Amino acid sequence: MIHHVYVIKRSGECLFSKNYGAKLLDEGLISGFLSALQSFVTEVSGEVIKIIRTGNIKFIYGVAKDLIFVLATSEDEDEELAQQKITTLKEEFLKRFEAIIDNWNGDVTLFNSFNEEIDKIILGPIKISLVGSSGVGKTTIFKLIKGEETPIEHDPTIFVDIGGVKVRIGEYKIPLRVWDFGGQDQFKKAWDRLVQASDIVLLILDSSIVNVLKTRKDLVKLMENISKTTQIIGIANKQDLPGAVKPELVNRVLGIKTYGLVGIDPSNRKILLQIIGEAIEKWFETRGVKIKISKIETETGEEERKEGLQHAA
Repeated sequence: MIHHVYVIKRSGECLFSKNYGAKLLDEGLISGFLSALQSFVTEVSGEVIKIIRTGNIKFIYGVAKDLIFVLATSEDEDEELAQQKITTLKEEFLKRFEAIIDNWNGDVTLFNSFNEEIDKIILGPIKISLVGSSGVGKTTIFKLIKGEETPIEHDPTIFVDIGGVKVRIGEYKIPLRVWDFGGQDQFKKAWDRLVQASDIVLLILDSSIVNVLKTRKDLVKLMENISKTTQIIGIANKQDLPGAVKPELVNRVLGIKTYGLVGIDPSNRKILLQIIGEAIEKWFETRGVKIKISKIETETGEEERKEGLQHAA
């Protein structure tokens, strides 16, 4: 994971920094590296990005416009992804502040507005996939997440629909990318490949016994290739219908945490956002980041988190 982000001038002044994760790195090590970096950074310019390893920490850095952009990461951080983040960091920082850097007066608060942008670069977007058989209510839940009017009639999703939602998590603000995958049999072959790139998977069921048993077969196949850090959660939708299987029983059949929901009821949006919030918390834990979501803010407004949500353990 990425522990620290720094933007410093070649002359040594730190313009911007931010810490990610509960574990703070040795400040002496960080300070020593940053000081040493200034002496040999002339070797790096343009698109070149360098990586230095020391102990269990990797420093990944690049240079642009007399500035040094540094990520301090754990040794298992994906280097290709980190290099992409460095490139984006350089582009976005210069886009916003290049005009004031040459005549900078020493006031670092001028760069505080970059806090929100850096969260998008380092933490986001979190990718959420909605998967399940055709007609179980994936598109309804997709609309519910975004705060849009839910459809009255079933209109099958053709392959995939994509939408964006922004959430505020403590001091961080990051985007979500929500993928609504078509549930028809001809599209299920693509599920494995698509969910591999997901951080959170919501497995949607219509709570009928037939669909629960069918979903169990789909889940076995999905679990063969899914990442260990991916959070997979069952959503037993249509709990308002007669004969709906309770989430506790779905949990036992599928072997994954399952929540009950009535997707066509707008009042269930807060419940759904809390479910997603808890999944985000757990996903961050897999990356060494400890957060507790007290509220979730989306593009349509702020949703208070309700305590004591009932779910199958």
